[in-house]
Amino acid sequence: MSEALSPIDMIEILSFVAAIAVGFVVLSTSADRLIEVASTLASRLGMSILTIGMTIVAFGTSAPELLVSSVAALDGSAGIAIGNALGSNIINIGNEQVVADVKVNVLAICKRLPVYS
Repeated sequence: MSEALSPIDMIEILSFVAAIAVGFVVLSTSADRLIEVASTLASRLGMSILTIGMTIVAFGTSAPELLVSSVAALDGSAGIAIGNALGSNIINIGNEQVVADVKVNVLAICKRLPVYS
């Protein structure tokens, strides 16, 4: 037989769900804002769009994972930190497989790279 949840238990469960939802929205909004501000600043400093995309946007998309792993590690939850790192790498590899089918104009990239060969 299953026991019905008390109203206090339901309030606790709903508060946890609300905290997770609010945390997700704040984390997502903060990452988007970080990318937007950093990209604007870099373009005003004269950086090329390709360089901005390869550095600032890459960091901005990794910042939430870095934050979650850092908080988990400081909290003593090494399993969460490791799981977050492994999970994000698995997703990134999957995304790379999807993007691998996109054809890239190598000459256009070579012209924009700040490295000379």
